[in-house]
Amino acid sequence: MGIKKETNRRNMLSFDERLVIEKLWNTQLKSVNFIARYLNRPRVQVDQELKRGNMLYFKNVTDKTLRSLKSHTRVKYSARYAQQFIDSNKIVHEERHKLTPAIRELIEHNLSKGLSPERIKKLYPDKVPISSVTIRNYIKQGLIQNTSNKKLDTYKNGALEAKIRNTGVSLAEYSKYWAVSIYADKAVYNRTATMIFVECQTYYTVLVRIEDKTLSDYLLGLRTFLFNFRFQAVGLFVIDFQEYTADLREQNLKINVHSLNLAHDLNLNERFNFINSFLPDTDDVINLRQEHLDHISKIINQHSIHGYVPDDETTELSVLELFNKTMNLRS
Repeated sequence: MGIKKETNRRNMLSFDERLVIEKLWNTQLKSVNFIARYLNRPRVQVDQELKRGNMLYFKNVTDKTLRSLKSHTRVKYSARYAQQFIDSNKIVHEERHKLTPAIRELIEHNLSKGLSPERIKKLYPDKVPISSVTIRNYIKQGLIQNTSNKKLDTYKNGALEAKIRNTGVSLAEYSKYWAVSIYADKAVYNRTATMIFVECQTYYTVLVRIEDKTLSDYLLGLRTFLFNFRFQAVGLFVIDFQEYTADLREQNLKINVHSLNLAHDLNLNERFNFINSFLPDTDDVINLRQEHLDHISKIINQHSIHGYVPDDETTELSVLELFNKTMNLRS
């Protein structure tokens, strides 16, 4: 009766099994015990998996109130959400295994000579498989020892960045370059976010949903964008997650990647503020599915930088009225 279990070294659930859990739990409303028997898995493993892939969260609710709710009311399981959580942890796990004793010795030797992680990465691109940002994180965690008396620079990737230094500069001349920002809640428990892509010359806007605020999710969002706009993109200006700029360069995205301070381009800054006005509060981003974002971006692309330009000037709507009329997500 049960499906064949895919075995692996760590006895983890496969993605197919997660899809089965999603169907049995969300659609058929089966119990944890039933799912565990169906998959031939321990009950505690299924219970932990439901918690890992739960798309719901409750603010300002006591534990007692949560316990009073039915299990299917407080848990909505997503196989894709749980799989991305596993994949992001896997990346961290594999990244740690790249730090062999020989690589650690090479990095520590160069740090003792006063070289920065960025300089080490530039000098030994083939021998050092981890990014300069990861080296700095490992130093903070004590995995790499920095015995140099010279304090490491606090900037990230400063030696390798192409900075735009003049305030008030316009990026309008950068055709097929896209500024990318993250619209997300700062609360740790709310992991869903929206990636905002804006073409620097035309201000054409694309919105992509991601399930978490980690490097692997940013990469997934970028690849989703490039899959649809690979011929319209030659470079990216990263705004909100600049600490990952070096990591993004190493992913062979076949485009130029730079960091950007949004204050350098006032018109682009105004465009992002304009886009944000169409989106619900950050703590409600979890309710926006990709089809919602596609609809919102279509509406945004009908607007100029100065506001809504209706087909019929006699029926002009405010931004909020237009949003409520088309999406009805704020009610």
